[in-house]
Amino acid sequence: MNRIKTAVILLLFLIGISALPSFANAHGNEAHPPSTLKNLTTSNEDIQLTVEMPAHPEVGKISHLSFHLIDRHTKKPIDAAKATIQVMDVEDQPTPLLKLSQIADNGTFFLNYHFFDGAPQQMNVTVTPLKGEGASFQPLTHSFDIKVTPIQPPTSVVVKTLLFLVFLAFIGFLPGFLFAKSSKKFNLHQQPIA
Repeated sequence: MNRIKTAVILLLFLIGISALPSFANAHGNEAHPPSTLKNLTTSNEDIQLTVEMPAHPEVGKISHLSFHLIDRHTKKPIDAAKATIQVMDVEDQPTPLLKLSQIADNGTFFLNYHFFDGAPQQMNVTVTPLKGEGASFQPLTHSFDIKVTPIQPPTSVVVKTLLFLVFLAFIGFLPGFLFAKSSKKFNLHQQPIA
């Protein structure tokens, strides 16, 4: 009888394990909306900053952001500028995630950023002139919020995962129940001898 119970448990376990790969790659065929770009522009008396970024950045995908600096008086790109970029998580309390500085090359600098959380984030960009390069402009600071698209698994994956976890819990409890029944059969719950 014990061999039959063990065989049944082993069979159920193997069926459960073989079902796992069928839904482990849930996002392989999932359709996502096309990624479009949006432009954000701000300026002061001297310079104009334009930010090109995906309209809907997604968790798990690298987002390409480009920043363009234009002299408002000459309408030419600004070369002698230092840009400081800071990304903050603003879901509960402001937490810095990234801070870096770059030198503008022909008025342009880039950031390839991998959003790892679907929480709202804020990007702060500060542009200052480089010392000794002859550029003279008022520093510019711009902050904007980024709404990141979180990953939401399809309902079928959620249901399959829940069923699999319930199945695993059942398999985990089954040996305990069988052991409890067999211990009553053989009277293994005797009082210890004092």
